[in-house]
Amino acid sequence: MTKSIWQQKIILSAVAVVLAAGLVGCSQSSEAVPEVENSTTTEVPRDSWFSTPDPVTHTLNIGETLVVRTTSTLSTKTNQAGETFVASLEQPLEADGVIIAAKGTKVAGIVSISDPGGRVNGVAHISLTLTELVVNGETFPIASSVYVQKAKATVTKDAQKVGIGAGIGAIIGAVAGGGDGAAKGAGLGAGLGAAAVLGTRGAAAVVPAESVITFTLSEPITVPAD
Repeated sequence: MTKSIWQQKIILSAVAVVLAAGLVGCSQSSEAVPEVENSTTTEVPRDSWFSTPDPVTHTLNIGETLVVRTTSTLSTKTNQAGETFVASLEQPLEADGVIIAAKGTKVAGIVSISDPGGRVNGVAHISLTLTELVVNGETFPIASSVYVQKAKATVTKDAQKVGIGAGIGAIIGAVAGGGDGAAKGAGLGAGLGAAAVLGTRGAAAVVPAESVITFTLSEPITVPAD
């Protein structure tokens, strides 16, 4: 009888130990995984997966100088307003401490005015302006100041023409009619010389090939970095 009671006590003690161990395990498991309330998930937009950084650019501001060298002769005799011309940078262009266009870079321009001058007064003049800058094969439109080249005045040559005409007329008049004839001939010759001046234009305005000209930007331009 006593032996049976001890067996029951041993069994109950074992059951109590198992139950206690189970409760402790459950308690530790619940503490290891705390419950998160009101959690939210931020979704990354798909467009941002393929986004690229903005390209680096450099800007030349208004007033920046462009020194160029012409590649061909431009003249009021051979070039009309609206015709284009080609030149190259004589000095590199620099912005933000970086050279964005090296010496020799191609630039293009236009003959904005080609005036041969009047027959009576006014000298010939030709005007040039830049329109394009080519960097790494890409063309960028530009706006620049205007360069004007005037022809040399021909006052001395015109006076020589009148004087020569008067001299020739005086000689012919003297041979034909003596003193009075010389005076009349001189007047007639001077008139012919003046007519020759009025009938011909003055010298052409010329910008020789390989001329170095300085322009300034009238509008800013932005060029991508290499």
